[in-house]
Amino acid sequence: MNDRCAYTFTRGADRNKRCTLSPILKDGLCLWHSREERKPYPQGLEEFLLGRAEQGLSLEAFDLSGAFLRSANLYAVDLTGVSLCGADLALADLSRARLARADLTNAFLFGAMLTGADLTGAFLIGADFSDADLFGANLGRIDAFDADFRRANLSLTNLRDADLTEACLRDARLKGSDLAGARLGKADMRGVDLSRINPVGVNFGSAVTD
Repeated sequence: MNDRCAYTFTRGADRNKRCTLSPILKDGLCLWHSREERKPYPQGLEEFLLGRAEQGLSLEAFDLSGAFLRSANLYAVDLTGVSLCGADLALADLSRARLARADLTNAFLFGAMLTGADLTGAFLIGADFSDADLFGANLGRIDAFDADFRRANLSLTNLRDADLTEACLRDARLKGSDLAGARLGKADMRGVDLSRINPVGVNFGSAVTD
């Protein structure tokens, strides 16, 4: 059996290099790159992720589906393309984190701090961002079908070309946000102060408003 994970990095300083972690699962991949279900995440997951980030080690293609990271401090960590499907990130600090193209499908981010975070092109289908703070975040081209943004702070966010179909934005703050090209079909926008949204290029379509 090979003593290193079979995954080869595709970007950054580690491009074309093999992951140096041990392949402990049947597919020849390490715990983090394997897509096997019911993975045994170890204790100290937050510390492990921060440690790699501080050492400049890549988290590319890590599968953290279902991980428990409630109240975790992941400030400015590069989670580009990481799978966090169904992860519990409630009250976590993800300010300035890089989450472009990350998969947060059905993730729980109640009350999370995401100010200045980059979620460009991220998958947020069914994710719960209620009461989260996304002030100044980049949410361009996100797929947020049926996502929950109730009472979230989305002020000064970039939501250009975002898919917010059937999303719940009830009582969310959208002051100065850019929604040009966003899809808002059947989105619940009751309680939103529409006068504070940049109206250029916005098509509310069948969105539900007051």
